Amino acid sequence: MRDSGLSKVVSDSTSSTQPGQNDGWRHGNPGHLVDAIPRPMLILFPGLDFVISAASDAYIREAGTPRQEIVGSPLLDAFERRFAQRSPDNVEKVRSSLATVVETKSSHQILLDCSDRTSQAGSGRYWRIENTPVLSSSGELLCIVHFMEDFTRCVRCQEDTETLSSHARTLEAELQVSTAAAAHHLAERQQATLSIQKLIEDSEVWRLGEQQFRVITDSLPQPVWTARSDGYVDYLNRRFFDFAGVPAEFAVGERFCGDSLTRSESTK
Repeated sequence: MRDSGLSKVVSDSTSSTQPGQNDGWRHGNPGHLVDAIPRPMLILFPGLDFVISAASDAYIREAGTPRQEIVGSPLLDAFERRFAQRSPDNVEKVRSSLATVVETKSSHQILLDCSDRTSQAGSGRYWRIENTPVLSSSGELLCIVHFMEDFTRCVRCQEDTETLSSHARTLEAELQVSTAAAAHHLAERQQATLSIQKLIEDSEVWRLGEQQFRVITDSLPQPVWTARSDGYVDYLNRRFFDFAGVPAEFAVGERFCGDSLTRSESTK
């Protein structure tokens, strides 16, 4: 697998290399140095295809592929076979990360979503890839150490945290709505209470006023009577009873008209 942009980066990085300068890395077998490392790890040659020079036992177990099929094969081809169908962006992410390491000669990390697109949500896996350059004393890129770390639990925890945060935000919004509604109802009740208190105060004022009215009218020498708008008498002063010659229980609450008063006057 070739890439013109990547070819230029690698060519610029390795153009000063003298023949045989890195034969120990380029043609040797450093696999015995990494076999026992408990993390999935590869040693890559910094060429166009980033050929796998060595693989840890942990990587072999994780890949489920015989060592002889991994060591000596281009990394990008291996990634394309393993992950491209699950996420087409994975191969390009790895290619871009390796190009960055070659160009900058510094470590670079990426996160790969290796979920099977046909599987149910939450059943996939995530890998964090760290590509770290190994440099000679003169700064020449000797090889790239390719670490893989299962990052699924961290991603799932982050997803769970985001889900809980989203649920908390929803509950907070609902609580705010409920609080606003409760405050509105409380304000309505307070307003109703104030209205009732005002009615009580007004009725008390009216009662006191009515008592004063009766005291005043009872002291007058003229007959005084009041009626509601429907014609029913609701008050007669004492002088009226003397004038009409009728008892109080007979007059109050009766519906009086002009004729009634006339009859009362004629009777007297």
